[in-house]
Amino acid sequence: MDPSKVADYIEKVASQPGNDDPLALWPSILICAFTAANNPSAVPLIYLRAVKPHSTNGEARRLILRRLKEALLKGTLLFGIPRVLNSFYALARVIGDEESVDKEIVRSDLKNPLDLTERGMKYFENIYRNDMPAMLEPADRLFPDLRVLAVHIAYGTYISETKVLSPIETSMITIASLLPMDVPTQVKWHMRGLLRNSGSEADIRQALELSLAAVKLSGVNLLGGVPEIAEVLAERLF
Repeated sequence: MDPSKVADYIEKVASQPGNDDPLALWPSILICAFTAANNPSAVPLIYLRAVKPHSTNGEARRLILRRLKEALLKGTLLFGIPRVLNSFYALARVIGDEESVDKEIVRSDLKNPLDLTERGMKYFENIYRNDMPAMLEPADRLFPDLRVLAVHIAYGTYISETKVLSPIETSMITIASLLPMDVPTQVKWHMRGLLRNSGSEADIRQALELSLAAVKLSGVNLLGGVPEIAEVLAERLF
């Protein structure tokens, strides 16, 4: 990996029109993609470039950090705690001023994760639809704890929480988290899910483009390839 090429790519993306908006999604997509690719050295560069236009606006810097943290938290369910810790500690080292620190606890009102089972199942059903029986039947029969973890905990508590990242944004960072892990079947599921969450072809392309760049810059080889957008668009999704 060439750090200068990573920095140049981040600068290229950040310099595009509209990408200085604190609500721009590119930092969250890239932070998930580079984390999934186990390249935490890119994470401080993403954060510092994202907050650069907001040196006098603490509120904007806190918003950017809140969205990055939420992206990493949701991504943890895909690429795991060890990789998110690598990225988080790299990020923590460059957050120097107290005004930039976001202290909001997004799930502060959570008492029992299973209270959100209904919300999680509704979100899960919208993503997978006709694929659900084939996905859940083996788990129900052989591995019910996996269903509890995936549907009740992962979707109920984390994925379906949309106060910080919308359903469309959540689908986009999910694609970006999965692609570097070389799991094309799951990438395709969530390309469908992005459309079912009211996303667009352009949203799919942005998620794939940024995550593929992270894959290349991190030296990751994808043996399974990348699903074709045209195939997803041609399916009966609704």
